[in-house]
Amino acid sequence: LRVRHAFNNLKIRTTDKCTRPSEDPRLLYEFIPGKCANKEGFLDHDHDTKKGAGVFRIVIIGDSIAQGEYVKPEESFGKVLERELNNTGTNRKYEIIIMAVSGYSTSQELVLLEEKALRSDPDMIIWSYCLNDPADPVYHNANGEYGRYFYRPDFYILHSFSN
Repeated sequence: LRVRHAFNNLKIRTTDKCTRPSEDPRLLYEFIPGKCANKEGFLDHDHDTKKGAGVFRIVIIGDSIAQGEYVKPEESFGKVLERELNNTGTNRKYEIIIMAVSGYSTSQELVLLEEKALRSDPDMIIWSYCLNDPADPVYHNANGEYGRYFYRPDFYILHSFSN
């Protein structure tokens, strides 16, 4: 039944020029680094790997809410928070790095945490959580079809017979 379900729902996304299948099968898809995204593959400006002196670095991981889908990049909640923190009158500088991808589920966000967020030497991590996040990225359709577009069948030979 699982195989049949995958065949019925497998689509090839050709209109989205900003995403691609991920090399990490746990992520399924990702933004193309340098094309519609920064060098890390997120909708944020590039950040230095090394944190500056006196900088308090916050990494935000999550899905479309954390990414700021449908708002201007400078109006995402991460960038608004960064502006507000830097306008508090303290001597501390705050830097917020947004590592979020629209449609990602909790399992995909965990990969972001382990593989990318921790490498950026954060002082704090904010995990933006939405009610559909625990869903399976392919079978529960919680991520707006992205998981199904980039689903890689376990058996390509069986997949070829279904076409």
